[in-house]
Amino acid sequence: MGEWEFYRIPSSGADDAPFHWSWRCLHEDGNVVTTPQTFRFFLDCVAHARLHGYSNGPLLTRREAPYGVMPLPRVSRMQAAAPAR
Repeated sequence: MGEWEFYRIPSSGADDAPFHWSWRCLHEDGNVVTTPQTFRFFLDCVAHARLHGYSNGPLLTRREAPYGVMPLPRVSRMQAAAPAR
């Protein structure tokens, strides 16, 4: 379909969330489709985008590494292994 982008928009009210989510899609022909709606929750925004053709794979909603990715070594271990200058 095109290249999709999900982005945050600052909120306008003191009683509202600090930001809302929105989406836009850049089609292969150069047209940009954007939604006039904003969403308080990211997954609501993604659900709305799916109604308009967004079909990418499952979303990772946590900050956990995907399966098969080794965690990075801690900085202290890296510094201990570095040669002394």
